[in-house]
Amino acid sequence: MDAFKNYQLEYISSSSSATVSCSTGTSSEEENGMNSVERVLHNCRLSKYVHLFDRANIKTIREARALSNTKLRSLGVKLYLEREKLIEGFQEYEVNNKSIKRLLAKLNLERYENEFSKFLDVEDCKKLTYGVLKDMGIPLHGQRQRLMEAIQRYKPASVRRSEKKTYRKAYRVKGLLESDSDNDMRDIDNVLTEQHFSHCIPDFGDVKTLKQGMNLTSSQLQKMGVPISQQHGLLKAFERAKIKQDRRRLRKRQQKEMK
Repeated sequence: MDAFKNYQLEYISSSSSATVSCSTGTSSEEENGMNSVERVLHNCRLSKYVHLFDRANIKTIREARALSNTKLRSLGVKLYLEREKLIEGFQEYEVNNKSIKRLLAKLNLERYENEFSKFLDVEDCKKLTYGVLKDMGIPLHGQRQRLMEAIQRYKPASVRRSEKKTYRKAYRVKGLLESDSDNDMRDIDNVLTEQHFSHCIPDFGDVKTLKQGMNLTSSQLQKMGVPISQQHGLLKAFERAKIKQDRRRLRKRQQKEMK
């Protein structure tokens, strides 16, 4: 107990008299090029430990949140209250996560952004269950189901790009795509990109012609990640692309006949 009291006195004497929040950062800190871990240390008035985290190569909040009191002590954070302050700061740090916000926007569930503010990314949400979502304040079963399906289906942008390249390469190498079919798939990709749905391209892998894209139902589009409010615009874009494609093919046939 005496040792613990000494820790407390030593900690209090070394801390500022003002109460400081460890959970938020400032624009000036971002301009200084701090990573998220350094920002928490700075806000907790514990920047003296930055070198310890650098030496352990801990640079992300995900890695920092995995640190226990014992691990922080072995890392070199000597005072108990400082370790507790850091653990609380890492847990409460608000991450400006665009991937979760985009996913919620696609599902028309933007009103639940605050409930997901503590999650680092969509991958971090994959441990959620229906019961947890209900406790978080999402009351409707349909909303929870759509959210769970979207979270489990989600892949980071780097993975999606890699899969798209592999998919295209495999089909071209095997000769399974005729030239017209190949052009169709490029046209589909172009339409999705123009309509700001490039992140949905892997979900449209089974749609091989623009005509198939025009005939997609509302439920199919929703499963592919297209919100109901934007489905009409996307179908119209497929229709316009199909008209342009038909004109292009007609001109090619005419040119061949002239030769």
